[in-house]
Amino acid sequence: MNEQKDVKALIFPGVVGAWADEASALGQAAEVKDKTKVLFKFKGKVLKPAGDKLHVFNRQFSKIESLAEPTDDTKYWVATLSDYTEHVCASIEEWKKKVETVAAVASDVKEAVEEAKENKEGEGEGDMMMAEAPAMDPPAAAE
Repeated sequence: MNEQKDVKALIFPGVVGAWADEASALGQAAEVKDKTKVLFKFKGKVLKPAGDKLHVFNRQFSKIESLAEPTDDTKYWVATLSDYTEHVCASIEEWKKKVETVAAVASDVKEAVEEAKENKEGEGEGDMMMAEAPAMDPPAAAE
């Protein structure tokens, strides 16, 4: 992602908590052996305060501005992120156009089906579900 940062987004699904400073964020991270730890520094505009030091955001699309390898002092990667609104806005507009197209096609299909149904009923065939059920023999008694 770092090499294709202008065309790829890092997506955080759901609600994410972000801390106001690095020390608070690191204090919230659980220690996990044999895993890579990454500190995300977010420079976006969509954070909302949710307490003294906590901020939250939802379904964030971000791009990587920089990615720093662990040092002797940090022992973790540091990814600096910013909003990736270019892709999101373009995708939403494309999605809206596709939804409008699908809705128009669905409306045309619905009208065609209703018209075909009316023509069929006019021919005297009627709706199969409305026909009288055939007489049935009573169930045989078990001996």
